[in-house]
Amino acid sequence: ADTFVARLDADNFALIKQGATDEETLRLRGGVLSNAMRLSFDLPGAVIHLTASIGFAVSRPGDTPESLYDRADYATSIAKSEARGTAVIFSERHAQEINKVRALEHALRTADLDEEIYIVFQPQFDVAQNRTIGYEVLARWRSPVLGEVSPVEFIPMAERTGMISKITQTVLGKALAASAQLPKSMRLSVNLSAHDLASTTAIGLIVGMVTRAGTPCRIDFEITETAVMRDMNQANQALLLLLALGSRIALDDFGTGHSSLTHVQKLPLDRIKVDRSFVAEVTTDPTSRAIIKTTVELCRNLGISCVFEGIETEQQLDALLGLGGTVMQGYLFGRPMTEDMVHEHLS
Repeated sequence: ADTFVARLDADNFALIKQGATDEETLRLRGGVLSNAMRLSFDLPGAVIHLTASIGFAVSRPGDTPESLYDRADYATSIAKSEARGTAVIFSERHAQEINKVRALEHALRTADLDEEIYIVFQPQFDVAQNRTIGYEVLARWRSPVLGEVSPVEFIPMAERTGMISKITQTVLGKALAASAQLPKSMRLSVNLSAHDLASTTAIGLIVGMVTRAGTPCRIDFEITETAVMRDMNQANQALLLLLALGSRIALDDFGTGHSSLTHVQKLPLDRIKVDRSFVAEVTTDPTSRAIIKTTVELCRNLGISCVFEGIETEQQLDALLGLGGTVMQGYLFGRPMTEDMVHEHLS
């Protein structure tokens, strides 16, 4: 009786609750709501099961409706990611996290990307040829305000804020400049995001950059299954434009998506990169070994190469060699390095 209910969109609702707002009361109210949503819905031919993730925020003196909603929304996002199907009450820890996120977002939006973004290179080693055949180019951010910021933090934020395409173009520009100074046999791989593949404007800018750099093209592009799931046709057209430049396409994190074989079938791929989660368990898990062996055979039958990521031990390497693997990437073969270190590495 003391609660106002509003529907925000398809499956999001807001509650304005008056009366007691102590933590115990909110937890009880959250339990009532989440338990009610766990009831199954019996439909002809199917039974639907739902969960509700809930975020509570208590009003404070000086609050605006927007600030109160912002805190409740953040608590809900925490519930979805950390405690799905339950209620989370906004706390001081969450306030500190929001402040950190906002500082990070502001620093990224106001960053001079050409100055602050730099690249490092992780070698890809062909065991059969006994030599490094290329490097994956990885973005790093050194902010004058925040210092070194982990890509685990700034890449997802760049994707959320729509800045990822600008970062891709910055990284690609630096990779093209570095490529011109490397031996002609050496290729560099640059990662593309879902935003890059979904935007004809972004792909057009990328094509223009590679074209202006001249031939032959020694830049390859890595994509993930998540990046192509939005629009398979658009992704396919974008990749064909890149292939026409002389680039090659690699499917990254293979085995972690929902329909890997569909993507292998429909996309113009030159390479598959097996996710590190399988490599980490190759010495202990028979299922991982079976998946790796099957993937190697699949690549061989399709005439494409296969790269294994995240190799850290000799035992993992021996197991992969026994399963037919040849191209390796991981700390065992080299950590990400600067351009100067690359030249030393190749000398």
